[in-house]
Amino acid sequence: MDKKEYSALNLIPQKNDEVLAYRIFDGQAIIVDLMHGTLNMLNATATRVWQLIEKSMPAKKIIETITEEFEVSVQEATDDIAETLWNMASMGWIKNFPQENIRGAIKSNKDKGVFEMLREQTTQKKIPLVIHFDLTYRCPLQCVHCYLTNGKKRFECTTDKIKDILGQLADAGSLYLTLSGGEIFLRNDLLEIVAYARKLHFAVRLLTSGVLIDKEKAKEIATCHPEMVAVSVYNLDASIHDAITRKRGSLAKTLNAIHALKEESIPLKVSSVLMDRNIGGYRKVYEFAKELGAQFQADYRITPKTDGSQEPLKFHIKEEELMRVLSDPIFSREYEPDPTQGYSGVFNSIPCGAGHMSCYISPYGVVSPCVQVPVECGSLREKTFSEIWGRSPALEEFRKIRFSDIPKCANCELFAYCRPCPGLNLVETGSISTPPQRVCKEAEYMKAFNKKRR
Repeated sequence: MDKKEYSALNLIPQKNDEVLAYRIFDGQAIIVDLMHGTLNMLNATATRVWQLIEKSMPAKKIIETITEEFEVSVQEATDDIAETLWNMASMGWIKNFPQENIRGAIKSNKDKGVFEMLREQTTQKKIPLVIHFDLTYRCPLQCVHCYLTNGKKRFECTTDKIKDILGQLADAGSLYLTLSGGEIFLRNDLLEIVAYARKLHFAVRLLTSGVLIDKEKAKEIATCHPEMVAVSVYNLDASIHDAITRKRGSLAKTLNAIHALKEESIPLKVSSVLMDRNIGGYRKVYEFAKELGAQFQADYRITPKTDGSQEPLKFHIKEEELMRVLSDPIFSREYEPDPTQGYSGVFNSIPCGAGHMSCYISPYGVVSPCVQVPVECGSLREKTFSEIWGRSPALEEFRKIRFSDIPKCANCELFAYCRPCPGLNLVETGSISTPPQRVCKEAEYMKAFNKKRR
């Protein structure tokens, strides 16, 4: 290490919080790099360095602390810590420290399995890693397939209450925060809420129709550095898209929003729901997303309304169309395991992470295992999140669900190809343990195409 390098050890490195989201799980820092779109896991030493940076101490003081705590030589600590700090600086994670192209104690999601490891750990330890928070059910559109109903009017959580809830979620270990609706941009305090969530180091995802986003709004969104903004596009033919939203001109507004967000270099996802009336155009929507450099997501599962009405189900695509979709390479999931590698984790026994590593919060502060599961577990206007997450009888009962409790699934030969959903079972058949026939048919097709899901 030369004189210039040694002099850098007098500097006080600072976290570049604007472009990072992070938490510490089991002594390992998990960092979402919002600038490069990576998920990263630090080893024990680098995690301790990350914690000490928070204390605004010079690099040489960090080295002294590591030397004492890890009982290593000063030279070894100096070399290791300097390398770690240069590494962090080179990726833009810390400021006020020189950069070097060194790869050391940081593993990113380019190394396989970081998210899978995190998902397993948080599920087993009941850490609410992922939160879906609907801020409003109000919406300027009236999409034909929407599961929401006008129903009984209730007061949405105030700005202050939402901030209080976000603080509780951060304390509980939540990292990924999806803000949705309704149309979230109907809330005048949305960007204030997003900015507050970012101060708490959440990786924030926004789900929107985009119809209320203009160039000025896109610039404001960019200052918050969301992990992603997902915008719904049902078809690139305005007559089809607008018929689904039941709002003339909605496609034009949505596309304008997408281009405005793109100009601000905001990570984008183009989301679509596949229905009988738009199934012929999903390929063009996919190609549109790829040309933008955006992610693409399409879902062919439509759910009943929250009041129990099965009306939206009439828009399901036909079986022959489902076969075509499932065989299409663009719907291959990146997280599908290698069929030659046996999966032996926790998701072989439980249907999903709902209530274990994730949950849903309504605009009124009501906690449920998932947006798809109409089981109220407690109100955040009456109890703290930790009380509900840790002691709700309804949530504990939901967590007990195992594949072995679902007779039709327990020994099914299609198990490895299936995507079961207790919530879908409940709202469509009236029983958590009874899957809709079309879900079983979907698994049959997946087996025919040799597309395993576990």
